[in-house]
Amino acid sequence: PLYDAEDPVTYRAAVFAADGRGIYYLSDDEDGALRLRHRGIEYADNRTITDDVGSDVLLFDLVPDGSLMAFVTGEEGSSALRLLDMKSGDHSSVEAPEGTIRQVRFSPDGRSLGLVVERADSGTGVFALDVESGEIVPWIDRIEPADDPHSHADHAHHAHGD
Repeated sequence: PLYDAEDPVTYRAAVFAADGRGIYYLSDDEDGALRLRHRGIEYADNRTITDDVGSDVLLFDLVPDGSLMAFVTGEEGSSALRLLDMKSGDHSSVEAPEGTIRQVRFSPDGRSLGLVVERADSGTGVFALDVESGEIVPWIDRIEPADDPHSHADHAHHAHGD
């Protein structure tokens, strides 16, 4: 079982592997740091995917075909974005907008990664990363807090001067 009452562990954010034979999830069960892990369903094998990352993994997303994963780590009050090649196991840093990344989500075709980034100096922004080129395009440059949280559309300033 994943849970042991004598050794409490934090679990967060689980998604099925593309082949349906395993689950990727976040857990602090080895050293107290949140790590990205994989658990096989048939054989109940557990392995840590991000054991070489020195800080907590806060969130992640997997492309629909299972070939690539994006994950975010918390580093010195900011966020770092990384892409993980699921076949080779290699991961690389991606230059993301400065701030705290609150959400990552791949497009259905896996070619773009949407990012929601909270920035202290300019509010929250929504960005798209072109996975192949590494180019980041702002979709909504700033969302200001509103009196009514359901009226964000009235307070969005689009990146292209709309």
